[in-house]
Amino acid sequence: MARISHVKRAKGSTPLSHLFSQALVSTQALATSPQARERFAAKVRNLPKGRDIQADFVPKKVVLAILLKDGEDLTPDTLFPFSQVTLATAARELESRYQIPIEVIGIEADAR
Repeated sequence: MARISHVKRAKGSTPLSHLFSQALVSTQALATSPQARERFAAKVRNLPKGRDIQADFVPKKVVLAILLKDGEDLTPDTLFPFSQVTLATAARELESRYQIPIEVIGIEADAR
């Protein structure tokens, strides 16, 4: 599946707000701007282990990978309340406007 991923270590809601905004803006750019898609394809191609992707790439899913606090399990109860709201807002916008879902996964502390 064509997807983009954003990864963040978070000890508070500020880094997560940045992560959610970054995911929203980058996905909106890929969904609406041919120039952004072309630049993204070129950047991916020029990475050390890069690969060719279509210049018209639009993700089908956004994956947010989060290492929470000091390795605490990521659950709806451990996600900071402000972050829950900003995540819901970003997810609603991407799903309703572009039909692109967000998936949130926790990174285990020992997986670092």
